Amino acid sequence: MTASPYIAVVGGVNIDIGGRSDAPLVAGDSNPGRIRSSLGGVGRTARTTARSASRRPVPTSAST
Repeated sequence: MTASPYIAVVGGVNIDIGGRSDAPLVAGDSNPGRIRSSLGGVGRTARTTARSASRRPVPTSAST
């Protein structure tokens, strides 16, 4: 039995957050609008690429 190769991904995985007002911004007031979030970062891109190449990325994490 041969083990499938693993790939260790080292890099940032971030959450990108963007907001957009429904109308022109008014300083010092509430500004209703929409917020969207998406995953980003070099580590996420590398992991997605590895998975599409039929590799098994090893999840890792670090805190500073």
